[in-house]
Amino acid sequence: MKRVLHYKSTDDGYGCFENDKLVFEIKKADLQFNVKDFYRAFYGEGKDYTDISVINDDSEDKESSRIFMCIDTLVKQIGEKLAEMQNIEEVLDEESEGGISKE
Repeated sequence: MKRVLHYKSTDDGYGCFENDKLVFEIKKADLQFNVKDFYRAFYGEGKDYTDISVINDDSEDKESSRIFMCIDTLVKQIGEKLAEMQNIEEVLDEESEGGISKE
């Protein structure tokens, strides 16, 4: 199932929303990217991370656009890597089940 998150400015920073609920935010005061909060919002337990799309609902503010591009790039690169790892696991499972010969 595809997860769609919407990126937009908040009173305190720049946030990603899922079903109108703020799930991740970078504060304007310090622009710190908290990796743990990012992981919990996008990939934490019980989250469907196989197909995530982040839509930019914000204005054309330069700083906001840069932050969106960073988040969007991270989500895409992580998604590609997870898909690659899943493919490797599937091949290994087939090999262990005898589906692929090593000869």
